[in-house]
Amino acid sequence: MIRFVPSDVTAERREAAIKAEGQPVSRTGAAFIVPVWVLAAAAFLLWLWPQVTQ
Repeated sequence: MIRFVPSDVTAERREAAIKAEGQPVSRTGAAFIVPVWVLAAAAFLLWLWPQVTQ
């Protein structure tokens, strides 16, 4: 199998992920960001829809 990421980088990122596992999660931030992405996707689809139906 070909590995595109060196082993030392993989080990370093795994260690950082383990450290970050116990950090608090901002549910308020997620409650703000998710609707922003949903609205952006809806706006994109509304912009794209007339071009697709022609």
